[in-house]
Amino acid sequence: MNTLNRRLILIATTTLALTATAAFVFQTDAYNNLKIDFNLLLKENKINKKNIQEQAIIIDQLIEEIEIKEDSISGLLITIDGLVAEINVLKEKVRSKNQKVQKLSSSVTELTREISQLKNGNSADQKLIKELADERNELLDKMLTLDREREKEKNRIKIKEAAVAETNHNIEDLESSVDLDKERIQSNNQSLSINNEPFPAGTPAPMAIDKEMEVLIKTRKQARMTEIVSNTKVNFTSIALRDQKEGKDFSKINNDGWRYTLIDFDLVHPNPEVILDEAFILQVFDVDNQKVVPVNESNPGFPDSKIGSTGYRFIYEGQPLSVTYFNSQKKTGKNYEIRLYYAGKGFLIPLPNGSTRIMSDGAVAVR
Repeated sequence: MNTLNRRLILIATTTLALTATAAFVFQTDAYNNLKIDFNLLLKENKINKKNIQEQAIIIDQLIEEIEIKEDSISGLLITIDGLVAEINVLKEKVRSKNQKVQKLSSSVTELTREISQLKNGNSADQKLIKELADERNELLDKMLTLDREREKEKNRIKIKEAAVAETNHNIEDLESSVDLDKERIQSNNQSLSINNEPFPAGTPAPMAIDKEMEVLIKTRKQARMTEIVSNTKVNFTSIALRDQKEGKDFSKINNDGWRYTLIDFDLVHPNPEVILDEAFILQVFDVDNQKVVPVNESNPGFPDSKIGSTGYRFIYEGQPLSVTYFNSQKKTGKNYEIRLYYAGKGFLIPLPNGSTRIMSDGAVAVR
């Protein structure tokens, strides 16, 4: 092979080698770029997955908050119904007393006329005049008593009407808050839709709110709450106030010594299953200071603890209950009651006959 051919072969071989090397370098760069793009995509997918999970959690929390607030609204509506019923009873009492006062006033006017005629007569009968004057004074005393009772009932009406107005205001605040929560849920749902990403495995999809179903659930829930509150009766069978749990019952209270209130009672409903597994709260209530006497049974060494601050909470299991209500604080009031409430998330509703006086003016008033 001559020199020229050798040179041509060498040039061709070198060219092929350089071409192969260039191709390899290009493929390596492309692979590296593809790897970088894939890692970025994987990272972005993880971020999207985390965002979706966080938004789903937020939506679940908002739905739970809405449920609590709507339960509170239902409870407040029932409270208003109770207040309105009490106001109507008080108004009827005031109307009845108005009629009695008017009738007594007419009798007083008639007696005054008769007394005046007798005094102006030629032969005044002093004995009869005195009898008529005594009768008139007795009627005036009755009028004064009725007027005092009527004013008290009018004041109670004003207080209850103010409570209705305040409760309505609270309902409006809760309804506004629920609307804001629903807007936040809608915003989160829209954000998830814009992302157009499928939900990763194990991530719950946000709950869709069906308006008709929402109204139906709310109506049934409120009806159930009304059924429980309106038809549940409390049967107190035994109440005792003591210094020691196994001590003697008090008849008059030494406020430093009263620490135990022993309460035996049961709940009665026409359909017992309605109240089964429902939550209730029993309170010893200081009427004079308008505050709950907290239960310190879990930690008597710390009477200011929040444990039991709203009373003794229990789940009704269909059996009579015996509650030992312990409180080591000094009692400063002279009037106390036991109060029983239907309890839920965000609300306490008093049962119609769920209160009974246990102390009046420092004297024990239990059955």
